[in-house]
Amino acid sequence: MTERSTPAAWPNGSTFQLRRTRRAGDIVQSLRDQIARGELPRGSKLPSERALGEQFGVSGPTVREATRALAAMGLVESRHGEGTFVTARPEDALMGALATIAMLEGATIQEILDLFSLMLLGGIDSIIAHATDEDIEQLRSSARSILEAGERTELIPHAENFVLSLVRASHRPLLITLTTFLAHMLVALEQQLFPQSDEFWRDWAGRLDPQRAEITDAVAARQPRRLRTALTTYITKGLENLTALGIDPTIKLADPRLGPTMATVVDLTM
Repeated sequence: MTERSTPAAWPNGSTFQLRRTRRAGDIVQSLRDQIARGELPRGSKLPSERALGEQFGVSGPTVREATRALAAMGLVESRHGEGTFVTARPEDALMGALATIAMLEGATIQEILDLFSLMLLGGIDSIIAHATDEDIEQLRSSARSILEAGERTELIPHAENFVLSLVRASHRPLLITLTTFLAHMLVALEQQLFPQSDEFWRDWAGRLDPQRAEITDAVAARQPRRLRTALTTYITKGLENLTALGIDPTIKLADPRLGPTMATVVDLTM
């Protein structure tokens, strides 16, 4: 039996293609990392083919191979006569993957709620340390908007935005991304499992208004223990409302009854 051929023994064309693919992979990794770090934000234009070729010391076909790979990942798109642009936010791929993993691993509504609570409470120190005056005003504005909303289509986004405004005040990108994903999922589940009337949602939101005010005041006063107490009460009351409605928290996200909701979650993250 002859030994397996090594790349050096392959035909010259095959060896050249292998090298080009490896170089293209280097470009893909570099640009993907820049997109993930926000150095190439959504909507930004990639350097020209010639510029990338000079930067990485490769030919035009190698650059085109790399950009095709990035396009297949949903990270960029080429526009005829204009160039190649970043089309995906760094968190998009993560959110889609998380939704899939949650279903494949048999996660339940209760587990999502528990993880959401851990994320909120885990961000307290960062929120207290990094919240700006603009962040605090955004919290107050979101709380007011909830009370002023007359219809559920207005109220629900404002209620979600209050929580996300709190987490954004931490200025921790990964925490913000993960919490945003969980919030999107919980809002979608709430809309499917809870009554749909405007009156119901106004009552739901009104019950938590004192806690929202206390959360905001605690952030403004830079008092972490006060914020933890207020946030814990906010979470506990929300869970009590869930239990009172008779919702089974052990329902798995992969349950066929939640199929449309989970599909919506993936859409919301895009």
